[in-house]
Amino acid sequence: MQLYVAWNRLIERSGRIAERHRVEDLTSSHLRHLAYLAQVEVSIDAAESALTRVPCDYNHHSGPADWTSVSWLSLPRSRERDELVDLALAYGYEAS
Repeated sequence: MQLYVAWNRLIERSGRIAERHRVEDLTSSHLRHLAYLAQVEVSIDAAESALTRVPCDYNHHSGPADWTSVSWLSLPRSRERDELVDLALAYGYEAS
């Protein structure tokens, strides 16, 4: 929680953030636009294929096989959790 909050706060304070995109909301047009900003040419077919093959909630991190899903309610009550919830709400996520 601390890393996620700290990383996003650093980005916001840098003043370099021009756009914010939620992975869940990506369309092939959005993906191609982001690639363009990174000076990478991506065809519409490649963008659509990428979005079709990998679900937006897929986490490629290879961790322990016994990892379980995390819900807002499972997070321990703490200042860090409150900061994470505040950030999630600011980014358009529902957090209870």
